[in-house]
Amino acid sequence: MGRGPGQFNGIHAIGIGAGGRIYALDRSGNRINVFKTTSDPAKVEFVEAWPNLRLPLDLIVNDDAVWITDLMPLRFIKFDLTGKQLYTWLVPPDLPDGYLEVHTLSVDSNGNLYGGDNQYGRTQKFVPKPDAYPKLLIRQPWVGK
Repeated sequence: MGRGPGQFNGIHAIGIGAGGRIYALDRSGNRINVFKTTSDPAKVEFVEAWPNLRLPLDLIVNDDAVWITDLMPLRFIKFDLTGKQLYTWLVPPDLPDGYLEVHTLSVDSNGNLYGGDNQYGRTQKFVPKPDAYPKLLIRQPWVGK
């Protein structure tokens, strides 16, 4: 417990990526801590922290990006695998389609995005438009091969 390299104040989500990388979203520390696996399966090695998030809630790691949901303002943020912010998608709060908090997210095999809002007490499904720019779509989580 703490704010130092590799320490946490409140792990809220974990994602696994290629190369044995582990992305741990530290909600209270407002950052993502990145680790890599070692030859000892009981140990991991701290790689780096991606700071300056406001209130991160969930993440999806795929083969070339890490997408997170963050509050204040409510948004999706796309990072490359080195922590460079690539894109921000603001999420409107207004009903009927808005969110107060995208607390959890998932993507199905058809590319549909599901976002759970624990404040409004519902999940919404978003279907990509046929002409959507692929680099701006949140894809399914990475699956080891």
